[in-house]
Amino acid sequence: MKKILFIASLMLVLAACKNEKNKEAITEEEEPEMVEEDEVDVVPNSTDLDFDAAMAAYRKKDFEKASHYITTAIDDLKKDGAAVDAKSRKELETTIASLQSLAEKVKAGEVTGEEELEGLFAHVDMMTSHDYLLLTQVYAVDAPEKMQSAFRKAGERMERATQKLDGEAKTEGEKILGAIKTDLGKTDIKANEIGNAAGKRVEEMAGWIKMHAEKLGIKEPEHSDF
Repeated sequence: MKKILFIASLMLVLAACKNEKNKEAITEEEEPEMVEEDEVDVVPNSTDLDFDAAMAAYRKKDFEKASHYITTAIDDLKKDGAAVDAKSRKELETTIASLQSLAEKVKAGEVTGEEELEGLFAHVDMMTSHDYLLLTQVYAVDAPEKMQSAFRKAGERMERATQKLDGEAKTEGEKILGAIKTDLGKTDIKANEIGNAAGKRVEEMAGWIKMHAEKLGIKEPEHSDF
C-alpha cells in the first residue's frame, strides 16, 4: 500500500514539474510579442551615428572614411525614413541626392569646412522632423496609440537639427522646438489636439526649411509647397 502511495505521489510531482516547464516555455515564447504598440514605429537614430562618425573622420582628414559614413547614412535614411506621401518621398529623394553629392565631394577632398557637412546633416534632421509631424497627423486619426511616439520623435529630430545650426535658422528652430515640447508636456491633451498642434508645426516649418534649403543650394522638388 505504501508503495502505491509513493508511486502516486511521485507521479503527481513529475506532472507538476512538467506543467511548470510547459508554463515557462510558453512564457518564453510569448515574451517577444509583448511590445508596447507606440514603440513599434520608433525609428532608430542610426543616421545620427553615421553623421557623427563622418564628422569625426572628416576632422581627422580621413576623407575616404568620412565619405563612406555619409554613404552609410544614405542607406540608413532610406530604411529609417518616415515619409508618408509622394511629396515627402520626393523631398527625401532630393535630400539623398544632395548627400550623395556631398559624399563624392568629401572623398575628393573638395569640402573646405565642417559647416558644409553640418548644414546638410541639419537639413536631413529638419526633413525627418517634418515627416514625423505629418505622421503624427495621420496617427491622430488612424492610430492614436502611436501618435505620441511620432510627435516625440519629431521633437528629437528638431533638437538634433538646431544643435547643428546657428543664427536665424537656429533661433527659428528653437521656437518650433519649444512649441513641440510644450505640447508634449501637456498631460490632458487629446488626440485631435496633438494632430492640430502637429499641423501648426508643419506650417511653421515650411518657411524655415525653404530658407535653409536655399542657403545650402538644395533645389526644391517640383510641385513642392516649401
